[in-house]
Formats: sequence, C-alpha cells, structure tokens
Amino acid sequence: MADLLVDGVLAAHLLAMNVACAGPLVALWLIRGRRGENADRRQLAVRVARLSLLALVIGGLLGGWAVMASGEGLRAAIHRFPASAYWFGLSELIFSAVCIAGLARGVELRWPFWASVLLALASASNLLYHFPPWMAVIGELAVNPDWASGQLLDHRTLLALYKQPEIAATWLHFVLASFAAASIAALWISRQGDDESSTRGLGLWALLATACQIPAGVWMVVSRNDAVRDALLGGEWFATLLFAAGVLAALALLQVLLGVVLGEGEWAVRRATFLLVIVTLLMTATLRHSRGTTQRKKNSPDLARSGLLGVSRQERRRSE
Repeated sequence: MADLLVDGVLAAHLLAMNVACAGPLVALWLIRGRRGENADRRQLAVRVARLSLLALVIGGLLGGWAVMASGEGLRAAIHRFPASAYWFGLSELIFSAVCIAGLARGVELRWPFWASVLLALASASNLLYHFPPWMAVIGELAVNPDWASGQLLDHRTLLALYKQPEIAATWLHFVLASFAAASIAALWISRQGDDESSTRGLGLWALLATACQIPAGVWMVVSRNDAVRDALLGGEWFATLLFAAGVLAALALLQVLLGVVLGEGEWAVRRATFLLVIVTLLMTATLRHSRGTTQRKKNSPDLARSGLLGVSRQERRRSE
C-alpha cells in the first residue's frame, strides 16, 4: 500500500511537470497565424496556459514533499549540491510561473504575438533545460554514490554529467512525454464544439510525441546499468511485469490517439487521458522496482517521516 501511494505521488508530480513544461508551447501553437483569431482556439489557449500554471504549482509542491521526505540515499544525493543550487532552482521555478501567468494574461488580452512567443519559449526552455537532467543526475547518485566523483558537485561538473547516456536518454524521454501530456491535457479541457482542426492537431502532436517515446525508451533501457536492465528484462518478475504492462498501455494509447486524429471525438479523448495516467503510473513504478527492494527503500520518500501516515518516525520509535 505504501509503495502504491509513493508511486501515485511521484507519477502525479511527473504528469504535473510534463504539462507545466510543454503547456505554454501548446498554447502558443493554438494561437499561431490567422488561426489565432479564432475565438475558440484563443480561449482554449488561455485555459491551457492557466492549467500549465496550476500544474507547475502542484508539481513544485509534490517535488518539495519528495525532497523533504526523502530516504537515506536520496538525502545523500541532494547534499552533493550546494544550497545555492536549490535557491537558484527555486528562482527558476518562480520565473517560469511568472512567464506562464503573463502568457495567459497576454493571450486573453490579445497582446502582440511576439510577446506570447517570448513568454512561452522562456518558460518552456527554462523548465525543460534546468530540471529534467538535474533530477536524473540526483536519481543516479541516490542509487550509486560512486557514479560521479567528488563530494560536492559544481555547475561545470553537472553540465558534464548531462552528457552521460543514461541522463541524456532520460532527458529526451521527459521532453517527449511533456509534449504528449500537454497536448492530451489540452484535449481534455477542450469543450464540445471547439475548432475541430485544433482537436485533431493536438491529437497528432500527442501521437507523434508518444510514438517517439518508444525509441527513446529503448535508449533508456539500454543505457541503464546491468542490474536495472536485467531486472526489467526478467531478472525481477514484478519489475518486468510492470514494464510489460506499461509498454502495452503505451501501445493502447497510440491506438486511441490515432482515433483522436481521425475524429473519433470526446470518448477517445477521455480514453487517451485515462491511458496517459496509467502509463505514467506504471512506468514510475517500473523505475522504482527495477532498483531492488533495498535501493527502493533507501531512495523513496519516507511516508512516516513525511507525516502522510499520521505518525512520525520518532513518535513510532518512542511507542516501541
């Protein structure tokens, strides 16, 4: 039960950050060119931008919770970076939030298109460049402290680590997942009667991004260390089962998105949204369980420490 709760929280964090990262670009696509004069598309773009801002807040809070409740290995990895890095990260999140809020307001008030371009690109590039590879590095250090040398890692060392195959593959996969999730989120909040071309266009974006995640996912598996790769490919039956279920759910998502592109309507959009959540949950659980029971406990949020179970670890020890 505890593992399921952790998987759910981390999956929600990932989905929220996916929408926050690529949502501004989806909103920008909706108001491009002459089609931006379409009132329905403009209103949908406003809703997408507002949803992106809400997702950023939720994703940030869930990420903060994961850090505060981090396990032994994750805490050690977090401490490998100076405090200034985290203050900088917080300032980047605030900057992106301001840009997204400005984008929503600008689209609503019909600011010049170039202003929307600047705000959308500033927010998306900021989030997609700084956070996915950094979090991937922290994840690798949590599992294997010897993965990078040096007790305290500076910015130059961090940039060098971004070039490692396991980090680059994870980074690419997250970028693609962001475009898929943001497009599906835009479809989900669209209203019946909205411009049909925008619905099919969003479906096509989601379909292409999801399809591209397949080779990116293969790269992720190949780039992992032998223990994780073996666990995914039969070494750990539960991790293998989760991985297979995630792949099948992703294939089902592709089929449903193709239906959206072909004009199957609102029911297909609902199925795509449901399958997106399922795929994210399964793949999040797959990554955690592929590291083995000991590593999973060391590098997962501590529910007792976080207070979600209603009692702190210290109180539990006192009672014992």
